Amino acid sequence: MNLNKTDYRNDVNAGNLQQSENDDNGGEATATTTTLKEQQNLSLMRAYLESHDPSSKEVDDVTLGRFLRARNLDVEKAALLFLKYQNWRNNFVPKGYISEAEVQDDLAQNKAFLGGFDKKKRPVAVIYGNRHTQHSKAGGLDEFKRFCVYTLDKIIARFISKLWTTFDFLNFMISEIYFIFVNSNHFGFVSQLTDYKISIPDGQEKFVVIAELKGFGYSNSDIRGYLGAFSILQDSYPERLGKLFFVDAPKLFMIMWKMVYPFLDNNTKSKIEFLDSKQLKSTLLEIMEESQQPDIYGGTLPLVPIQDA
Repeated sequence: MNLNKTDYRNDVNAGNLQQSENDDNGGEATATTTTLKEQQNLSLMRAYLESHDPSSKEVDDVTLGRFLRARNLDVEKAALLFLKYQNWRNNFVPKGYISEAEVQDDLAQNKAFLGGFDKKKRPVAVIYGNRHTQHSKAGGLDEFKRFCVYTLDKIIARFISKLWTTFDFLNFMISEIYFIFVNSNHFGFVSQLTDYKISIPDGQEKFVVIAELKGFGYSNSDIRGYLGAFSILQDSYPERLGKLFFVDAPKLFMIMWKMVYPFLDNNTKSKIEFLDSKQLKSTLLEIMEESQQPDIYGGTLPLVPIQDA
């Protein structure tokens, strides 16, 4: 079996070249750069949704816009995707959030971390693939899916508008001061995160993920889990992923990837890149300030466990 990482990278980039160019050049559609057609279709989509589900009136245009762009501005497909998402969220996350108690086993694997921000002010997460193992107990797959939701919600929680009221800012400062006293070893991270929380541009909704695969083995080859994770990402968090870097992928991962890859949509494929450690470091120098780069890749910023972020 001949699996070539370069072939996959070329195939991925060919899947949606224009989208990839937009992302790389900072030209992705955002809440502040919608086209006239998107605005018109957004109105049609809202009317369609509200006629089928009155609760959709409470959903903001920014959220609906992500689902619309994920379906290339096709109103009916976007509306159906959103209705599917609402039904999934109501059933899978009935409380509106995933608690740590619901994902204890996955948190114990210490595999998900948050870092800084890239130059586009996109938050960066680091995932260790060699620390994930498939759960043998009943309900293990559902727990991993809950962990994916928990992690994605944690990342998204870092998008805070720069247009704060005085009350919002004071509440934020109080919480940060408390965090500093409790976690004094993360003072540098908190102080830099504070600066970026205030300066995230309106309309920036995407994040970057670095999947570290060095040491990936048979025990980490959870195909059902990875299929579930990508399904959640694509269908329930559309237009959130800005870039996904797979780093030091071994042959075993590439064999597994061949089974996962056909289930990805073109938008997701266009944002995936395979790199080795050396290539990643040079790439990070291009997209991130050194002060925001993870210390494990030569930067100065310590990674923070997802549950502590």
